[in-house]
Amino acid sequence: VPASRCKGSWRLVLLLDSLMAPLSPTAAPPARTPCKCAWRCCLSAGEDNCLSGACIDGPCCDQYAPNQSCCCCYAPRYYQAQYGFTEFFDHVLPCLHTGDVILACWPKGEYPGTNVSLFMGHSRSTHVGFIYRPSDCPDVLTSRDLVFGSPVNNTRPLIAQFQSGGEQGNRVKKDGGLDIVDAETFMKDYLDKFSHTPLNLAQDPTVVNTPSISVRFLRNVQRDRAFCEAVQRTLTQDWNLPFNINPSPFTYIDCCQNLPCCGCMVVNPSLKAGFICSEFVGQMYEGIGLLSKKNSIAQYVPNQFDTTRRLLLLDGVQLTEEYHVVGPATYAQRAADGYPEMANRDQRQCVSTNPGGFWGVDISKPILDLLAPPASPAPQMLSME
Repeated sequence: VPASRCKGSWRLVLLLDSLMAPLSPTAAPPARTPCKCAWRCCLSAGEDNCLSGACIDGPCCDQYAPNQSCCCCYAPRYYQAQYGFTEFFDHVLPCLHTGDVILACWPKGEYPGTNVSLFMGHSRSTHVGFIYRPSDCPDVLTSRDLVFGSPVNNTRPLIAQFQSGGEQGNRVKKDGGLDIVDAETFMKDYLDKFSHTPLNLAQDPTVVNTPSISVRFLRNVQRDRAFCEAVQRTLTQDWNLPFNINPSPFTYIDCCQNLPCCGCMVVNPSLKAGFICSEFVGQMYEGIGLLSKKNSIAQYVPNQFDTTRRLLLLDGVQLTEEYHVVGPATYAQRAADGYPEMANRDQRQCVSTNPGGFWGVDISKPILDLLAPPASPAPQMLSME
């Protein structure tokens, strides 16, 4: 979700935001002019800013997820396979299984808080969620969509995620927290900027940058009963924790954290404060034995789960390349992607209240269980300049 929707935001984010414009935590900020500077020196350039990522570890040095996309001056690079809208939901979605991850990419330009988050992280990724598929072990993975429950067919992948409130935010808790939602519904809603872009941000959503989504599959993992029991146990213990609206400003400032003299910069988690999205996924991976318990889960940020970094998973487990899809950029493309015509284009919703979302997904329809990720169409290391 947009970083500007986090009421407390990071102290550093608030400091930089205050230099640009005052922000109401409940109202959409004014649109920003895209950076046209040849040096990409404007904050609205986000992850493409020439100084983006200056406060993170240099390449190959981080003990959580070494950077493999260079730093500063260079636009971030992603090892990805690009899919069309229909192709993605027909061939990639059915392959998702418990433990895979979804990366949501809120675009730069319109939200100052999002611009700062992208600038600090040197990546397009603003949110990460944990795939939870009940049919992987039906008698163990018993959680369901937190709003629509059992009508959502248990063969359908769900997303367990910590979100703030606001635009495309948590459906259950106004101030944020854990949500479990049908994956297809969430993804299609997220990609549909025409339905959820606030009217006071843009009367014509075509002028707003388009959201995108990536998924990554776990490789070399055995999803046996013990694995699923660990997933359910870890998920249950995090059930009632709040969304952390005041994460530490040191999360993205870890230039020297590997040095013994700078241990004070390593952030330790406070369960009373709750989680942000990446801390929750880090906790899930730690609980199922894929991340070292010596690490602080409060150090995990969304970009460490994408291909700009190499997340250090245990026992030879790896995450695949990103399978990436971009939402519709125009009303014509929206119609071609199967979204129904909007009765009133000026009527927007932060979050859809319908079981099938803005697209009209049939949540009772089973999804064919494919065990292996699809053969990707020539994945490449791409710069998103």
